[in-house]
Amino acid sequence: MRCWSSSQLTATWRSTSGLNMHTAALMCTSGAVSKDRQGSGMPSFWPPVAQTYPPTELLPAVCSASTCGRNTTKKKGPRYTLPCDADATPPPKDAETDISAVSVVLDEALKMVGDHYGRVLIVCGRENSPCESADALTNNNDSAIILWSCSNIASRVNDANSLYACEQEILKTLEEVTDTNNKINAIVLDPTAIYFMGQVLFRILSSRWHMFEENVVAIAMLPKGWQQNFVNRVQKEILENEPAFRGHVLFHGAEGNDASLSIASKDEHFTNKLVQAASAVESRTGLAAEITNVSGGQLSYNNRPYEAYTFFRPDQYDTVSPMEQWGSQKPLERQTLYQLEADTYSSGTLSAAQIEGALVQALSSSHSSEFPCGDAAVQTFPDMGDGAVLVALWSGGGTIVTWDGRRHLDLNLRTPEATLANVADAFREAFIRDLEVTVVLRDTQPRGVGRVVNFSRDIADIPEIPRWA
Repeated sequence: MRCWSSSQLTATWRSTSGLNMHTAALMCTSGAVSKDRQGSGMPSFWPPVAQTYPPTELLPAVCSASTCGRNTTKKKGPRYTLPCDADATPPPKDAETDISAVSVVLDEALKMVGDHYGRVLIVCGRENSPCESADALTNNNDSAIILWSCSNIASRVNDANSLYACEQEILKTLEEVTDTNNKINAIVLDPTAIYFMGQVLFRILSSRWHMFEENVVAIAMLPKGWQQNFVNRVQKEILENEPAFRGHVLFHGAEGNDASLSIASKDEHFTNKLVQAASAVESRTGLAAEITNVSGGQLSYNNRPYEAYTFFRPDQYDTVSPMEQWGSQKPLERQTLYQLEADTYSSGTLSAAQIEGALVQALSSSHSSEFPCGDAAVQTFPDMGDGAVLVALWSGGGTIVTWDGRRHLDLNLRTPEATLANVADAFREAFIRDLEVTVVLRDTQPRGVGRVVNFSRDIADIPEIPRWA
């Protein structure tokens, strides 16, 4: 593969119509590059000719196979570039080449706005500086309002007084151009708009609803940054409830002339309109559209038809089954569950032998006439997954300890139902005394027969026929 020399490119790229240095550097040939009939050094493949000429000396290459295609994979969509092994000109674009991509994107975005009788507010950069959004809209929209950045606002740091003065200046401008029947229904943020203008404008938008339509539309042309946040906040805080939507579309060009569109609108048909707008931009500009995000607002239940619920009295419920359960339950034991985690500052690791020793110590120190656990034998099952299971049973109670082999322990303790809860807590304290673990969960519940759900003390003072029966 051979490419045109850098010296030849430098001498001739300016004279080649529609050709820039980057494009010329990508034009490689599969064979030798020959001089033209005048010997000027123009490549034989641009423009293509029918005649053939005798080959001349090979020119040194200015690119390689790796550098000729650099960054081409970063773009999506159709490519109208000249292949290295072709002698044909690029196919013509079926697009409006005399209209900028920004103009087309804004035109299609504003077609999504339902009310065409409102006014469009265009937020630009410094006054008298280029503002492509304003140029694109003012040519076809007499109701467009251009809002230049406040003269007292700096690009980076501003104090509260400067922001307040800017807010008053913007309010005065908007009061002059809006009225009850002529409100702003769309806000367009030009890429040149500065952050503090967006900050002040959002404050006005949040508190001066008489200047804006209820379903105002926000449009931004930058793919990321504060303009994206502005559109997001309009959807979440101003439009808020469904059908409040936000969409983001990227338009990829073959030569880096990409465009972006972020729009927030309250429209039930937002998704269909966004797809139609993206397709229209594609057909008018030749750019490849990629819809990267569509999100909806919060669900609103205020306008949904719900039937009022009927209030039922207690005597209208069937109490036979609950009474059967109430009379049949017999609490016999108290079950207490502890979840234990190794301390984050612990230097050592748990082991089955260490846990078994802690359990034996807890059984010995917690023994009493009401809680005869001292003589219980501990059985260890070490081959249970990565950890172990330890079991100890005695008359009127028992305990099971499970270890995951890492940092987690479960202590399941059964005690007589008549014993107090502090008996279980004392056993737990004795168990973890030499273990660097912390209690992360504690739960207690009655165990017995008859679908038991209550402790004896919970139902002791309740009459035989409860109030709810």
